[in-house]
Amino acid sequence: MLQEFEHVPDLLLKTLARSTEEVRNLLVDCNAEDVNAQDPGHRTALHAAAHVDQPDIARLLLQSGANVDCKDAGWQTPLHRACASKSAGCAQVLLEYQADANSRDRGWQTPLHAAAAHGSVDCAWLLLPHLPADALTGVDRNGYTALHHAALNGQTEVAQLLLTKAPELVNIEDRQERRPLHWAACHGSEAMLELLVRHGAELNAPDELGFTALHAAAACGHVLAVRRLVSLGADCELTTRAGNTPLHLACLNGFDQVCYELADADLEATNHFGQTAMHVSAAGSHSALCLDWLIVHVRCRAGRTPLHMAALHGRASRAQTLLADRASVDAVDSAGYSPLGFGALGGHQLLLEALIRAGA
Repeated sequence: MLQEFEHVPDLLLKTLARSTEEVRNLLVDCNAEDVNAQDPGHRTALHAAAHVDQPDIARLLLQSGANVDCKDAGWQTPLHRACASKSAGCAQVLLEYQADANSRDRGWQTPLHAAAAHGSVDCAWLLLPHLPADALTGVDRNGYTALHHAALNGQTEVAQLLLTKAPELVNIEDRQERRPLHWAACHGSEAMLELLVRHGAELNAPDELGFTALHAAAACGHVLAVRRLVSLGADCELTTRAGNTPLHLACLNGFDQVCYELADADLEATNHFGQTAMHVSAAGSHSALCLDWLIVHVRCRAGRTPLHMAALHGRASRAQTLLADRASVDAVDSAGYSPLGFGALGGHQLLLEALIRAGA
């Protein structure tokens, strides 16, 4: 542990310790070179002050000649650090000393990108008056705008601010043609999904692989996000370039709870390899529960589930097995018949009793 601090300047260490008086004492005999001394990661005491939210120390350092735009090994400035640490106090001090509000790090990310990713809404507000007109739509090396970063990290308050200032952000694509809605689905934030759709996000827009936001949420296993997207009108039948529906992806990754949210999807849809969701579930290493669900819920061309068929033929014990596996007791076929209807038509008393006990 001691070796880690062997080449770290004392001024930086005292700053990290939040020791204002010790920093003040060290600065008495410091020249400009000492104030801007760097650790092995090229971080200065000013980076440290921003990182640990110490605006008073940051001001002392700047008054003593600290370089307001010094860059560390990742080309991040103290303003990047302040925004990532949600230190509005340090951001304000740095901007007073003419920090470059649009400086880019090695990944082309600006302080606004950092503020969006970390939910630093106060820092974002401080940055806005200092940014050029096109900065809100500026992208990093991956093609991410600040809104992409906010969406990926579920930072709804910053996203609301960005959308208010630049509504066109909502459907900007990154280098993989993914929009903020795709990344909100990957994060699983219902609030972010609703916010983006309310501001005009195209619900079924595909990325370069044909993934919609619903595909992304299903592939990541975000049950509540899938439910919200379906309720907002997302299309369950759209396919990726490989022909996979959201249900295929949920089954591939073993997310059986997502399957329940996609119960109205075409369970017999095939991908480009001729595989249904049941095929995918049978092959998946974590998809046993998905396969169980599909066996219970798969329908024939007449819209009948296995429970319909058991009821139609009076198979009471098989119906009980299906009901134990959470078969839908109220599902109707294309003619409007439920399993209870079939049981009544055939006069199958034991089966009727089982269905009624199950809540039919």
